[in-house]
Amino acid sequence: MARKDSNNTPATRGFSDTIGIALIASALLLMIALVTHDRRDLPANSVPPNETMHNLGGPIGAWVADKMFFVFGAGAFVAPLLMFVFGLGYLFQFLSYLRHRWIWAAVLFMTTLGLLGFYSSWFPGLHESLNTEAGGLVGMLADKYIRKPFGLTGATIIFLTLYLLALLNLTNFQLGEWLREKWTPGLALDPNATPEEKELAKRKRELEKEERKLQQEAAKAEKAVVAGGPDRLALGTDGLPVPQPVVRDLSVPQAKPGARIAKTKSGEMEKIVAPIEEIIPAEEVKAATTADILGKPVAKLPETKPAENGSPEMPNAPTDANGNLLPEPIITTAPRPRLLPKRPKPIMVAQPTSIG
Repeated sequence: MARKDSNNTPATRGFSDTIGIALIASALLLMIALVTHDRRDLPANSVPPNETMHNLGGPIGAWVADKMFFVFGAGAFVAPLLMFVFGLGYLFQFLSYLRHRWIWAAVLFMTTLGLLGFYSSWFPGLHESLNTEAGGLVGMLADKYIRKPFGLTGATIIFLTLYLLALLNLTNFQLGEWLREKWTPGLALDPNATPEEKELAKRKRELEKEERKLQQEAAKAEKAVVAGGPDRLALGTDGLPVPQPVVRDLSVPQAKPGARIAKTKSGEMEKIVAPIEEIIPAEEVKAATTADILGKPVAKLPETKPAENGSPEMPNAPTDANGNLLPEPIITTAPRPRLLPKRPKPIMVAQPTSIG
């Protein structure tokens, strides 16, 4: 039984949809407050303030936008964009991987602020309109504690690397595969090809590359043989000539032993006889005897000669004084004594001690 995906249950989907809608709505409100921001809407920035509130987010929107610009500078516009994209990730399944990549979003946001802080002198108009640096307070801290130790060039390389890594993880863009497809010679893949077709095309390129390498090695070996003369043979590590390799195509069915009849192109029947196998006699494969190993002859037993009465004469048989054969002795064995049964041992029971 297949395991039920907990991410597709109605309760989980309803909670994800709620978060997605809340993020998108918050992103729209924040973007409107940032776009329509006027620092003279607040009494803290202008006395007297604007009679008519320019910020479409109202007093709360004006205050939030003012604090966002003070802390993040122009990078505050990145925050609602990220919130909108992550809201889509909670609504649509093909962007659901974004739910677990908030850290990369924070890295992208902070590197943007740092780069704006490094090059805030390039944006003099932002300081006048926002009453802060291009990177805000975070950009000023990055410029103070990171640019000075690493230098402008080193700090820029570090922050650009982190920015690109965060961007690749947030977009799922396969940069390495894209570069290989663009720079590999002779590669022309259909953009609508399936992953299986792309894998087959990749395997084909690898086989072609290996074929070219083997052809180059064969050409080098042939040149070496020609340079050494026709009588020169390649020698192995043991100093003996290397035999000619035999290539057998296993995809073609092999002929079975025995004779068979084949039909030639002219229509005649031809009998093809398979090579006869060598037959080894049994004497060559029998076990070796002691005489074969030690080289000693085997002692022969004395032959029995028939007696006059027709019975065979036994060699070295015991006879009496008259030369008559003694009868064979009768061997009797004593009966085995019968074992007595063992007496059972008495069982002793300990008496309990009496107290009092």
